[in-house]
Amino acid sequence: MKNILIVWTDNWPWDSRIQKQIDSLLKNGIEVHLACKNTNFLPIRECLGNLFIHRIHNTFKNKLITNIFSIPFFLNPIWFFHLLKIILEVSPKVIIVRDLPLVLPCIVIAKMLNIKIILDMAENFPEMMKFNKKYNSNFISRFLIKNLKIYKHIEKIAVTSVDHIYAVVEESSKRLQEEYKLSDSKISIVSNTPTVLIPYNNKNKETKPLNLIYTGNIDAEFRGIEQVIDAFEYLQDYHVVFNLIGDGPMKNLYIEKVKNLKLENINFLGYMEHNNLLNFLTTQDIGIVPHKKCRYIDTTIPNKLFDYMLYSLPVIVSSAKPLKRIVEEENCGYVYENSEDLINTLKYIIDNREELSIKSKNGYKAVINKYNWKNDEKKMLSVVESLIKG
Repeated sequence: MKNILIVWTDNWPWDSRIQKQIDSLLKNGIEVHLACKNTNFLPIRECLGNLFIHRIHNTFKNKLITNIFSIPFFLNPIWFFHLLKIILEVSPKVIIVRDLPLVLPCIVIAKMLNIKIILDMAENFPEMMKFNKKYNSNFISRFLIKNLKIYKHIEKIAVTSVDHIYAVVEESSKRLQEEYKLSDSKISIVSNTPTVLIPYNNKNKETKPLNLIYTGNIDAEFRGIEQVIDAFEYLQDYHVVFNLIGDGPMKNLYIEKVKNLKLENINFLGYMEHNNLLNFLTTQDIGIVPHKKCRYIDTTIPNKLFDYMLYSLPVIVSSAKPLKRIVEEENCGYVYENSEDLINTLKYIIDNREELSIKSKNGYKAVINKYNWKNDEKKMLSVVESLIKG
């Protein structure tokens, strides 16, 4: 049987993008092996049909020590030997490695054993690390793990050494081609699109108040949540509610800000399981992706945009390149440039709710016809099959 190794830098379960890849590979008769960390102390080997999970063996039972020794970065020998052991054992035809932290050991092993390798660039990793405060605590972690210059060098080595690259959006592919002189044929756009398509839900858009929904992490300033909260200070006389689903280290800070501003139309609903979250979307009127325009956000695309569109929600997005391009091309929502523009956009929508029905239909149609996993799956599998054939 044909087999694939997917290298994931975190615990399993769960990640929506990897789950989609696993399901697609299994459905097409390919045996899947998944290498991952194990800071949750789960079984080091797990077999789920033709999915085989290989978790790092934890010598230490202390959570803190285990976290330190399991940090996924290119100089960690524990990860190198974990990957080498799996690859020698299962002899995968192709390795798919997610993002940059573990790509170098995968390249070394793949070149040694003549195995094809795909880099799944779900993020612009060097730019993303600018916002990651997790490794700011000491000099060693800042130098080894969060050194942006090192990651730019790793990225250059990676994109020129792997056999193929999955990018999540056109802007990411264009950046790689321009920065590293890569050919278009080396990159496939495999986006963060939904798998399950549902009937269009033509709910009553005239209900009061207007429900605005944000889903996702509440963990960094670049997500733009504070900008939305600030806008709501000027919308207290309007019938609009802002609902936030998600969690993160900045959540309590924003809750305190909302209390200080005495805003009663903002609700923090906490974490929801994925299925419950999708069901909740059916009760909402408009989805927002307020991620601030920057080099990172200009080269990635969040799942939530397509989830909103699938569940017939018109969208409000920042002017980050991919968000703006998709929303304007599909006429499925509104784009704002700055805080004042966001306030005016929300006021306009509240006063012109009849437009929402048209934009929601456009967004749904775009997901059904274009932005869905069925289309992205074809591109993903085409690359895998061609590399397996050699």
